Amino acid sequence: MKRLPVVIAALVGLVLAGGLAAYLTVDSGVPAFSVAGQSVSQHDLDAELRALADNQALARVAKESKSTPVAPVKGSIAANYAAGWITLRINQIFVDRAIAHDHLTVTAADRSAGETLAVQLLGTQQVVRTLPHYVVDRFSRMATLQQALLTDPSSRLVQTALAQCPSHRFVANILVSSLAEAQAIKAQLTAGADFATLAGQDSIDTSSAQRGGELGCLDSEQFVAPFEQAAQTLPIGQVSDPVQSQYGFHLILVRDEPQPVDLASVALDEVTGLAQGAHVTLDPRYGTWDRQQGRVVIPAAPATSTKAT
Repeated sequence: MKRLPVVIAALVGLVLAGGLAAYLTVDSGVPAFSVAGQSVSQHDLDAELRALADNQALARVAKESKSTPVAPVKGSIAANYAAGWITLRINQIFVDRAIAHDHLTVTAADRSAGETLAVQLLGTQQVVRTLPHYVVDRFSRMATLQQALLTDPSSRLVQTALAQCPSHRFVANILVSSLAEAQAIKAQLTAGADFATLAGQDSIDTSSAQRGGELGCLDSEQFVAPFEQAAQTLPIGQVSDPVQSQYGFHLILVRDEPQPVDLASVALDEVTGLAQGAHVTLDPRYGTWDRQQGRVVIPAAPATSTKAT
């Protein structure tokens, strides 16, 4: 089954070329970017980029995940990290506006979810703990808005999740070590036990167990052959017999409607894409703003020339 790598250089899904962006100390009045009547100064933004570049925990995660080094040269930050971070900062303006417009309040649950989201995007709990507190505060506000979308999911949200899964096959899994265990759990399910509850209690696939066994859309994930073959043909709503793979024995459940974890992913995409289509004035030393995609594109590398000898 698929094991997701650390989402470290991709910050909210950005895939950008490498490069360096030197951080400077400038007057606090000079804007780094302006959007929706608000500006963030170069002084403040460069301080955040410096904190990223100097963060040793983040550097270790980047090295372990074989990503681009955060700060290949002292006094600089890799341009893909800078562009991803600035994209988040720009999008945060729209997150905060939406929260204010809808009179939403950040709850303790939102703060916990925001910390989890920060860990997901930045690599480890250690990284998050070594960054300024306002980083988690921002992610907490993102979680607040995401939860608001999920409290009463709109038909558009559901249709988006379905559109992202052409097969309409959403897969859940309970993984155990032995055939006897799998057979015992299958008997409990046949007798009426709740799949999500048993997944949380018994599955050794710890990442999915925390989500009641949910793995997401069959189309968008990569599964080992025995698992995928069974999931492709299993009748909707029926739990499979034990399916053996190199990981153990799986009990598989396929449904034709998006589950909460699928809707949460779509809602997060919506939250992190609020800046799409916005007009942003961005200082060119940080890159250019791709309005259609809603992201910062790193500055083009200077052209090199060769002279004939």
